[in-house]
Amino acid sequence: MKAKDSAKSTTLRSVLTDVYAADKQKSQPIPNSKIQDIIRKAVDRRKDVASQYENASRSDLAEKERKEAAILSEFLPPQLSEEEIDCVLREVIQEQGLLKAEAKPNPKQALGKIFKAFYTRVDKSAVSSTEYVTRRAEAILTDASKSS
Repeated sequence: MKAKDSAKSTTLRSVLTDVYAADKQKSQPIPNSKIQDIIRKAVDRRKDVASQYENASRSDLAEKERKEAAILSEFLPPQLSEEEIDCVLREVIQEQGLLKAEAKPNPKQALGKIFKAFYTRVDKSAVSSTEYVTRRAEAILTDASKSS
């Protein structure tokens, strides 16, 4: 704002409004992870709007939305790649002993153990989607049971 960059100022103010609104809903300050979620949703929203503008042949407005998404992305921590997530999941599954043929755990219990161990190693904000982690964990467990 001190640099008099109006695009950046407007973008940050719009997200700050969302953060303040979320803060008012709680009686205590919201945690950083929630703020990161708000910023991530704002980035996703702007990317969706940009694609809609592209489809409507409004490349000028689409470019504005992409710039805003880029500005907000600077405030997000780096995301783990799919390979890094798979590597951590494999380590966790192996440590839990879930790949052994004699260990046939309840799938829900197994996933619960995997998630608990996974998220003690990895910050939740470094993963773009918990659904992706769930799918990958299930796929690794399925592949392991087929090969056994």
